[in-house]
Amino acid sequence: MITNGGRVSEHNPVAAVAPQVSLALCSSQSKNFDEVLELRSRVIRRHGQAAADPVDSYSEHYTARLGQRLVGALRVTRAACGPLDCEQHYPRNLTCNWRGLLTSAGAFVLDSQAPRELRIARRLIEFAWMDQLPRGSRLDVINVHERAITYYGILGYELLAGSFFIHPRLGTPSHVMLSPSSPGTASPLADLFELLPDPFHLSELDLELEPWRERINNPPKLERLADEY
Repeated sequence: MITNGGRVSEHNPVAAVAPQVSLALCSSQSKNFDEVLELRSRVIRRHGQAAADPVDSYSEHYTARLGQRLVGALRVTRAACGPLDCEQHYPRNLTCNWRGLLTSAGAFVLDSQAPRELRIARRLIEFAWMDQLPRGSRLDVINVHERAITYYGILGYELLAGSFFIHPRLGTPSHVMLSPSSPGTASPLADLFELLPDPFHLSELDLELEPWRERINNPPKLERLADEY
């Protein structure tokens, strides 16, 4: 539920999950954005400016706090606002023909010490979709580390066939995955799309998909995330 009858804003946080956990939105200009970068640095074992990239400046950043401590962050970039992370590796007909509906979630990090029972991963992802859907977002395109394909498949993302590339900034083996706002799917997010007057289905795209279940390879860390969800 979005409080005060309006969309999420830095001054309009939403309490969720449990009384001591709050979800909120910030920008790269926010005074607490340094905490987001610090959490990224800890989780991905990078330091200083390596945790930030140019996409941050025109993206929205959703955060989860346990009391005063930041325990989760998720970035969402709207294609209408600027180039997406690794956009050069996404199908051109997708980024050109559907740009007004397109978002790209990324830089998703969780504090490993946060209690699983609080389901912070799920709430943070749902929180972002709740904010983006009323603004016209209908299709999320992401680049994921090869080891994370199964995790995002569980969340309802589909794997784009032949999409392997090496992330130009991180140097990691990566693939492209897509998540439409389609009700009636196996996605745990499907209930968010039930009342949409204009849901989006991947059948509208002329793209070849690859069964992600054939590539199952969950390391322990990703299994923990899946358990949380």
